[in-house]
Amino acid sequence: MMGGMPTQDHLSAGAQALASGDWNAAKESFEAARREVDSSESLDGLGRALWWLKDVRAAIETRTRAYGAYREETRNQEAAAVAVWLARELRILLRNDAAADGWLARAETLSKDVVDSSVPGWVALARAETTSDVFDAIADCESALGIARELNDPDLEIVSLARLGLFQVAQGAVDLGIALLDEAMAAASGGEAKDLQSVGEAYCALMEAAELLGDSERFAQWTSAIAELKGQHGLGPFDDLGSSTAYGNLSSFCG
Repeated sequence: MMGGMPTQDHLSAGAQALASGDWNAAKESFEAARREVDSSESLDGLGRALWWLKDVRAAIETRTRAYGAYREETRNQEAAAVAVWLARELRILLRNDAAADGWLARAETLSKDVVDSSVPGWVALARAETTSDVFDAIADCESALGIARELNDPDLEIVSLARLGLFQVAQGAVDLGIALLDEAMAAASGGEAKDLQSVGEAYCALMEAAELLGDSERFAQWTSAIAELKGQHGLGPFDDLGSSTAYGNLSSFCG
């Protein structure tokens, strides 16, 4: 387009908007990029923005198209990352276990071909969410955490710590579980995450653990730290932290 912003500039603007939590700006940037070239990156970024804007079904549809585009480009690492995201969303949010199992199997297959990638860790984390055996889940989370630390992936580390902490609480190792959750929350509130979804997932695990223990005090103790982070980023469901509606909004988001 004559006089228009180049596609790469739209993609960069979209990525910056995602990182800062400006979901509407991200959506607009990736849509503008798609008008230029309907690329894997524009589809993937748009899907992420739609997820935060609570249009989950559109997000899944868009990122499914991004998966197809990555596969056409033989970019197996990116395709596997999208596949495992789809598996987790379909299972946790839409309760579609059959589709989730298929996407997880696809992610496992593709991740075998990638090197120096944290995707196998995300696969292990997704596998932990499929089993009814809490000890198998703990082993998978520990595997994911090991990969996260080996490859210095803060998002995988935060989510793995949080899920591992929740599973430890669930099986009765309360002190260990709380320590892991506190570490996850420290990393999340300290700005280590590159993807703000990791912050949300850590907070949701903390809330679930608090509900299991009937201990809302620890949940409350972390709200000030997350509220401060919320001041730097648009975290949607965290907007009412400190108000009487915060818990309900977060509960809806986590559900």
